[in-house]
Amino acid sequence: MALSQHMDVTAAGQRVDFSGFFFSWVRSHTGLWMCLVWIPVFLFAPAADIVAMIQDGQAPAWSTALAVVFLMGLAATFAGSVVPASHGRRGSGVQASLVLLAGLACAAMVSFSWVAPFALPAIACGVVLQMRHILPVIVVISLFAGTVVWLVGGGPAGAAGAAVLTFLAGLGNFVVHRLVAVIAELDAARSELARAAVYAERARFARDLHDLLGHTLSVIVVKAEATRRLASKDPDAAAGHAADIESISRDALTEVREVVSGYRSIRLGAELDAARKTLNDAGTTPEIRNEVVSLAGQAEGLLGWVVREGVTNVVRHSGADRCTIVARQDGAEAVVEVTDNGSGTPSGAPDPGSGWGLAGLRERAAALGGRLTASAYDGGFRLSVRVPIEARADDDGTVRR
Repeated sequence: MALSQHMDVTAAGQRVDFSGFFFSWVRSHTGLWMCLVWIPVFLFAPAADIVAMIQDGQAPAWSTALAVVFLMGLAATFAGSVVPASHGRRGSGVQASLVLLAGLACAAMVSFSWVAPFALPAIACGVVLQMRHILPVIVVISLFAGTVVWLVGGGPAGAAGAAVLTFLAGLGNFVVHRLVAVIAELDAARSELARAAVYAERARFARDLHDLLGHTLSVIVVKAEATRRLASKDPDAAAGHAADIESISRDALTEVREVVSGYRSIRLGAELDAARKTLNDAGTTPEIRNEVVSLAGQAEGLLGWVVREGVTNVVRHSGADRCTIVARQDGAEAVVEVTDNGSGTPSGAPDPGSGWGLAGLRERAAALGGRLTASAYDGGFRLSVRVPIEARADDDGTVRR
């Protein structure tokens, strides 16, 4: 994927974060918005009755005071149920608040014929209870509301209306609550995927740039040293090396552009030919055997990168005078081994096989279901990789064969 495409992904991720802010806020403040919405909706009619009782002046003072207590108790108990539960605190206190809320709703119906408060316990269930308990409890509360209305003289129509109102209020709130939660989770997941895509592209770019320029600059250094040595002794040979430096530099510029565009491709045969020439120029005797019959998918590119990185390490770190590169097929796997008779440990590396270049190769091999080993031995250093011949890696890193 091109770098510009991933910049678009970054911008898309920012837009996702902005568009999902509302749903994230609603999800993290469930108790607050439920109190702001449902308490006024379902307690408006009872509050209007209390105002009418006060203005009429004919109702006993104790009745008006009891109505106010019921109304404030309903609001306070509803808030005491949903606010702690929305923050994950579903302790016994929250459960007791839900029971008290149902009791207050029942008492309000019996004392003042208020049907609307029965919806509040059903609504609170969507936050207070666990998922598997919500629907059965809402059904029980709805049937209970209808039964209470029937017993106090509301008749079949009033009982059915109370049951339906309670059920729809509870179920509707539960659906909205879950929908908001799912949308918030999806927005968070999309943002995380966008960030992961940008990180993966940065890692690819860094890995390719290291593998590419590390090798190219090493070859340029070897050519420059040869040019310096031959400048006074053999001007024609020095000029040939200088021309090679110019050609390599131009090729490197083209390859860097390909890396930026995401279309860099490596061929095993070309890398083996380049390795032979590079090793000869560095004064290292090459022994190269290519026994690979055919390659498919992305296996050839991985083997080419291994040859390039292995030769770079031989030229820069090993001090070897002989290097052997073998590419062969072992059943359904392709194998490349790069061995030398040098010091056995790359210069500056705390452990054999460490370093960004080899780490990048391990990532490439893992993405294709292969495995890479790098270790010192008595006679030098060995770099080896095995990869399924038909392996391919999707954009998400999934290996296909």
